[in-house]
Amino acid sequence: MMAAFLPVAVPLTGGVCTRPAAEGLRPLARPAGRRRTGAATAAAAPRARPPPPAMTWIEKSASVLVEAPRGVCYTIFSNLERQPVWSPWLKSVKVDATDASVSRWTLAARGVQVSWQARNMSVIAGELIAWQSMDGLSNRGSVKFEDVPPAPAVAAAAAAAGGPPATRPADVTAVTLSVAFDVPAPIARVLDNAVIGKYVEQTLLADLRRYRTEVLKEVRGAARAGAARAR
Repeated sequence: MMAAFLPVAVPLTGGVCTRPAAEGLRPLARPAGRRRTGAATAAAAPRARPPPPAMTWIEKSASVLVEAPRGVCYTIFSNLERQPVWSPWLKSVKVDATDASVSRWTLAARGVQVSWQARNMSVIAGELIAWQSMDGLSNRGSVKFEDVPPAPAVAAAAAAAGGPPATRPADVTAVTLSVAFDVPAPIARVLDNAVIGKYVEQTLLADLRRYRTEVLKEVRGAARAGAARAR
């Protein structure tokens, strides 16, 4: 392999090809009308490697309202190995058997497969999960769960009725997913393009909508099971 990178020096004053004869190549002809003024067999200095491209963080986010208690939304999302159910880009998520804060993520799309290990950097039960990649695809992100208060008029009517919180309007949770990637500056400029950036955000939103469907399916299934037991 290294032979393929051997330099070839042909000075402007004339000279010969310095590639080894073993390659079966004939010397280059000297330019017509020029006299050979000296040996032209000195190897050219190896080219310096170009500096690595500048990196920059690009962050995109999306949010969805889920008609379910915040604790339920958190519990379902925090089961990381369920992530591929609502994120078709993910092939698998495996939580480390000895450290539940570490997980291995594998993304597969359009014939490309990428894997990385991540660690949960901040976890507040029922409120927040924040992570940072440890290797592979450099990324970080968070998902936040926030109660959505009922509309003032509805809340006032419920309070006037004097009923306990359980009889008031159904719980609604705002789930916000933010993801950032550390990418070369040229790619960052592409992602910052209005059209491409919107596509990335729409992809995140589509995942959250599928997640919402899973949450509602589970909540309604639990409600049906509870009603059946009450009969």
